[in-house]
Amino acid sequence: SIFWNGPISIEYLGVVYTIYNTTGQRDGIDALLTYPSSIIVDLLNSTQLFITDYSQGSLKTINTVSKHVLTIYRDTSFWLSHMLQEPSTGNIYATFEQGIGLYDSHSNTFSVIAGSFTRGFLDGEIPWLRFNEPRGLLFLSRSQLLIADAMNRRLRVLDLMTNTSSSICSVLGDTQTEIFCHVS
Repeated sequence: SIFWNGPISIEYLGVVYTIYNTTGQRDGIDALLTYPSSIIVDLLNSTQLFITDYSQGSLKTINTVSKHVLTIYRDTSFWLSHMLQEPSTGNIYATFEQGIGLYDSHSNTFSVIAGSFTRGFLDGEIPWLRFNEPRGLLFLSRSQLLIADAMNRRLRVLDLMTNTSSSICSVLGDTQTEIFCHVS
């Protein structure tokens, strides 16, 4: 995660973009962000970046030509931290404190696909899954996401075809320094 007390400068294709973080929410060329937590290049539009603002629960775009920042989704129920774009649809998977959500770029909606508003740990079927600050996301295949479930100290696979989750690595032992992984 990226949390800081000063401006962020992003260099993309030789152009430097500077965004200031202060308390507040403002779009435009002089945009304000509170806690930007991740940034990715739009796979369907190379002149656009996506950025999450953690405490504002917002997903924003940055147009790399006009340098304009625009909030495309905001809901303070979801403190968005990390994201990953699905290449064929443009939809964005994003982590929030207790789960994984999906931003549908066509309908401009965000829905919870795994987890809930209760922190914890539970593998199994999607309606009952529990997460505790999932952070990183990675596509293992078209239907499987690898999730770094930070506070549960586990790597988990979310299978979007079977609607299940399973842990493949977890921290074990009294000292919590032993890591057990089962990858099949």
